[in-house]
Amino acid sequence: MVTKRKALLLHPIRREIFKIIVESPGSYFYDLTKAFGDESTNPSSPATVQWHLRKLINAGLIDTVKHGGKRVYYPKGLRDKEVEKAYTILRNKTAKEIFQFIVNNENAYQKQIASAIRDGVHHDTVRWHTQRLAEVGLIEERSEGRMVKYSIGSLGKKLLDGSLNVLKENFIYHLTNILKENCLYPTIQEQTKDKLLVRISCPGSDDIELSIHLSQWSLDSIPDEEEGDGDEDEGDEEDELPDEE
Repeated sequence: MVTKRKALLLHPIRREIFKIIVESPGSYFYDLTKAFGDESTNPSSPATVQWHLRKLINAGLIDTVKHGGKRVYYPKGLRDKEVEKAYTILRNKTAKEIFQFIVNNENAYQKQIASAIRDGVHHDTVRWHTQRLAEVGLIEERSEGRMVKYSIGSLGKKLLDGSLNVLKENFIYHLTNILKENCLYPTIQEQTKDKLLVRISCPGSDDIELSIHLSQWSLDSIPDEEEGDGDEDEGDEEDELPDEE
């Protein structure tokens, strides 16, 4: 007897992957494989996780961007790739400390930052991280003679005021439309700026609930990378997702 494949978010593993990506900005492949280890509710191999990621990408629910040697996944219609890049950068402990110092010390300069971070960080390391922070708009650079000063950037201000991570109408519209296109029938049970509860029905299958809860962003809530503070992030998966069977 052939088991019928579960459509899109009716599949428990695929639904859980989507939920993690929505709720955890800056999610990359290693995060997702850890979430499906042997002690998880749905233990799955990296290859299985990759296959479900491809399904979600092809359905238009998520997208991916390669940044700093890592493939980052983000929900379409909720956050864009620049926001995901910013969150990924801040997972580096040194970058986060530099950003936090600039937040608390407007117009900080490189030597000042280097001497203030932990036991002191080399100014070349500070320069490398500030360039990355500036590229995505978390901070701004301003030259005064031979000195470069740093202040909070436009994206950094949005991060701090919590406006980057809210459930927008266009995301909910995009999500429900894709579900309908896949012969699923979504009914919104609860909706706020940070919570969404959707009941999904499909003929011939049991109804399921998709629950999304966005936490308010804060520097303390951003997890540090396990790899350490090296200047280059190590890739942790293949560059390309496998083709569908």
